[in-house]
Amino acid sequence: MRLFLRPCLLLMMMTLLMIATASAQDTPAEAQPAVALAASAPQPPASAAAPVTVEPPSSAAQPIPPAAHDAPFRLHRGSREIGGWFAAGPNSFVGIGTVINRRFYELDAQFDYTILASRTVALKWVTEAVPMALLHEPNEWYFNPSHVFTYYRAGATTYAAGLTPLGLQVNFRNGHRVHPFFDSHGGFLYFRRQEPVPYSSQFNFTFNFGTGFQIYTRGRGSLLTGYKYHHISNDNTGRMNPGVDSHEFYMGYLWRWR
Repeated sequence: MRLFLRPCLLLMMMTLLMIATASAQDTPAEAQPAVALAASAPQPPASAAAPVTVEPPSSAAQPIPPAAHDAPFRLHRGSREIGGWFAAGPNSFVGIGTVINRRFYELDAQFDYTILASRTVALKWVTEAVPMALLHEPNEWYFNPSHVFTYYRAGATTYAAGLTPLGLQVNFRNGHRVHPFFDSHGGFLYFRRQEPVPYSSQFNFTFNFGTGFQIYTRGRGSLLTGYKYHHISNDNTGRMNPGVDSHEFYMGYLWRWR
């Protein structure tokens, strides 16, 4: 589990440092008291009644406070969002994992809660349910180190489901319509057969990190689009653990009720 937990802990430490720095920069300076200047004209005697002038209210529109302009697009501490997204990884590659020629797809339901927010940055805790994940692989022939044929497995598209309970997302430009963000998540998937190769495991851990944009609409909704580096591994709990790495591209929709 050490390989799985270290990136999550590192991201959390970096995120909290970024939030603390942004909050310090956003703290407004103390307001200076206004100083009234004495009129240069001579003051009338105390017994004389001073004329009172009442100015009619101005018909011009009063300026709207800045906070009202960005309210639909600003995340506050305690803001909650729910929605979903679909991701596709066209082909696996050699990275942390070593298995190639795999295509990965997933459908996720997402809930997030804003735990810290400043004028420019917001930090969200994100948890996801994965009702459907598909790993497609071709026909494969396996050989031992002496190049002797040992096993054949027919290609298939294997179904999996799971949870991604650990997640952090940092939104920048809080208050604007478009929020660029960085995120990282950790969870698990359970496949219908051993994946990604025979003698590995049906139970696999997942870890991903990436970047994207959250684009708010005029209502309470927002569009999600982005990229994730996605890793699947059984963390050496199976006899074999080659791992699968994918470049994921995703789109989704979130709705905020607070």
